Amino acid sequence: MMIKKAVFIVICCFLVITFINPLSATEDLPEEQPDPETADFHLAPGEIMIDDYTIPPTITVSSQSMIIDTTDSNSKLYTNKVDFQDLKGLHGSEGLETLASYIQQNFNHKIGASTTYTGVIATGYGDCWGLSDFALHILVKNGYKVRLIQGTTSQANNHRWLEVQLEDGSWTTFDPSMVTKKYNCKPYNYQCGHPTQVLEVYG
Repeated sequence: MMIKKAVFIVICCFLVITFINPLSATEDLPEEQPDPETADFHLAPGEIMIDDYTIPPTITVSSQSMIIDTTDSNSKLYTNKVDFQDLKGLHGSEGLETLASYIQQNFNHKIGASTTYTGVIATGYGDCWGLSDFALHILVKNGYKVRLIQGTTSQANNHRWLEVQLEDGSWTTFDPSMVTKKYNCKPYNYQCGHPTQVLEVYG
């Protein structure tokens, strides 16, 4: 009788650990990535692939800075130094240029890196979620109205970027991943994904 009770307790403990333990929850994990060969969406001319959930090769910051393709007509290198205090009082498209310049000079995209504003500041790296969280934080503090967008690329179902309302009421893409050295310093409004969801509107 004692053996049956012990077995029953062990089985119950296993089931509780398996089904209740937060580590087993999948709601915050990336969705299964589509096969690029069979995906029902395709890249338009000028778009590139982003995959935030593949294990990257080990790259140092200094070597990443050497991968900029200066022949890429879409590249936009910012040469004027921007400091953190320069991120106050931003407005209009000029403010977006300043923020893009700061991100390009101080952070880089890295698969598996931080997904939060504070983590990006602490490490200098973020994935698309982290870089978008940093940009969102700065823009909202400066009075911009911002939409947090999630969408698909040819290799990811959950790429994130922003849409920002300008002073004339129009909306523009702001993708902080694109301005980094990893993606050859594209303009902030370079769109590489297809939006599927507005996650939140701020401001």
